[in-house]
Amino acid sequence: MRTLGVGQGTVERAHALWHEQHPDPPGDIPWKLLCAHAGEFTVDQRRQIIHLAQQGLTGSQVAEKLGLNLWRVKNQLQTYRRYCKEHDN
Repeated sequence: MRTLGVGQGTVERAHALWHEQHPDPPGDIPWKLLCAHAGEFTVDQRRQIIHLAQQGLTGSQVAEKLGLNLWRVKNQLQTYRRYCKEHDN
């Protein structure tokens, strides 16, 4: 893999700047929840986890339906709920 000599902090600032210039559509899942914790889940998996939970599925049901680790799914949902509580969503 070829490296570009760009530090992680620079990448993170560029990512945040892009999202500032391209805000989330109203009612969409906030980008900070979808882009966080690189490596555990893909952005699409995070989006699916949250959408299924919003439809009323439990963490266990979501994990089974998507074939994902139960505890990681529950952790993702806990992060989502904490974010919503902090931002009155």
